Amino acid sequence: MYKYLIILLIATATLWPQFARAQGESPYGYYLDALRFSQTFTGGSARIQALGGTNVALGADVTAISSNPAGLGLYNRSEISITPGFSVAYANSTFNGNPTGNQTPFGRLANIGLVVNNTKGGVGGWLGGSFGFSVNKINDFNNEFRYSGQNGQNSIVDYFLESANGFPAGNFPAPGEATDLTTLAYYTYLIGPWDVVDPSYPDDEYFSDITSFLRPVSRQQEAVKTRGSQYQWSLSYGGNLADVLYLGFGLGIVSLNYEARKTYGEAEFDYSAEDPTYNPINRIDLEESLKIKGTGFNGTFGLILRPVSFFRLGATITSPTFYNLNDTYNASLAADWNNFFYEDIVGGDTTLNYLEDRTMEVASSYSLSTPFKASAGVAFMFGKLGFISADIEYLDYSKAWLNANGFAMDADNNYIRNNFNEAVNLKAGAEIRLGTVRLRGGYALNQVPVTADLNYRGNNQQLSLGVGLHLESFYADLALINNLITSTYTPYVLNDSSQPVVNLRTSIFSSLLTLGYKF
Repeated sequence: MYKYLIILLIATATLWPQFARAQGESPYGYYLDALRFSQTFTGGSARIQALGGTNVALGADVTAISSNPAGLGLYNRSEISITPGFSVAYANSTFNGNPTGNQTPFGRLANIGLVVNNTKGGVGGWLGGSFGFSVNKINDFNNEFRYSGQNGQNSIVDYFLESANGFPAGNFPAPGEATDLTTLAYYTYLIGPWDVVDPSYPDDEYFSDITSFLRPVSRQQEAVKTRGSQYQWSLSYGGNLADVLYLGFGLGIVSLNYEARKTYGEAEFDYSAEDPTYNPINRIDLEESLKIKGTGFNGTFGLILRPVSFFRLGATITSPTFYNLNDTYNASLAADWNNFFYEDIVGGDTTLNYLEDRTMEVASSYSLSTPFKASAGVAFMFGKLGFISADIEYLDYSKAWLNANGFAMDADNNYIRNNFNEAVNLKAGAEIRLGTVRLRGGYALNQVPVTADLNYRGNNQQLSLGVGLHLESFYADLALINNLITSTYTPYVLNDSSQPVVNLRTSIFSSLLTLGYKF
């Protein structure tokens, strides 16, 4: 199965796979699935989001159901809440000095939570606890970006040539049975084996009338659109031991839905620097569509220690999430030739005009194990004045693992081990209490692993503010969040790393409102 290449991280953690080569030990591209679906966020209530996501040591919030179940032990009443939200993603790209902007609005249901409390009074010993159930968004893939600019160094045709070299022309699938882009390039005459020029030449080395003989300057442009999300359904319990130690555990079921579509084109081919009379083709258009669905499950264990009333120390471990995933892929490739005469001593000369070919719909099933996650947090409580809190989170993305029954994924797993790194995420927040009013602020810095041969770089910072109104039985919390993500993207990869690079800067502005009732 051959997939997209996108080196892109969006706050919703949006990385795409790339079409890999059809032969040899090259990875298929599923390693980017492993990265994309492992980079989840805390989610939860507007209160916790306004605090930068810090929650491990706080407790008594519906976010604890999925993040640190020990926090359920700090409840003394039952509670139900809902958190809707709205976001706008502003994506700004720069390609060879040419800037392009795009915005994508989308609504979201961030969290629904229910806590059933069963604590008892007394001093010392086991004081009961609470059960919690929540539906929590942990990843959001909604985003769209575009870019456009001149490129005189290479073309996507160069990628097709490198991908085809070493693969005998007679081994390509029959027309209409393609499963990869290189086959489409072959049947639209974007590439051809050298033996059509001279029968003494090899049939597993390739040329192109677009790039092999002369080097054009062309305009490259692309639109990349992603949709979907990951939701976790959690059932947890947290208990209270002597108002000093709180213990909790939970089970989570994760639903995953991801859709990606990209439309890539090259046009305005200009050969005037070398031969002003050469004008073989008008444009190349590529469309690709990918859909991934699946479910997974995980477990979480956590604790909170409160040795004194003003200090809390929390820790939690979340097991790997074990996914069963299914994807479907299809693509079409069109070459609008300019009445070009194609000489072929094997199949016969022909005049090329508009040609188009498309893949079959390719389906595959596979499993993914994401890295385990460990978190620790501290909180300093200042009575009725408020608190400050901070968390640290650790993941090792090189521990992700892929498996499939129908085909080997060793190359993708080797890529994960050799190129994905450890990551440490930091979160901090503070709350000021003014009677029934709460004022909040937070900051988070999420690292991303670096992939060596793709030169991936990026970071994800979150700034947040919030305000809340807490009455005897009812509360409302509002959070305003800005995620800033910088990253790079390339539509294809070449052996000499000369592929085009697009610099991306994405700002996602979100508002969340939690409405809750205690009983």
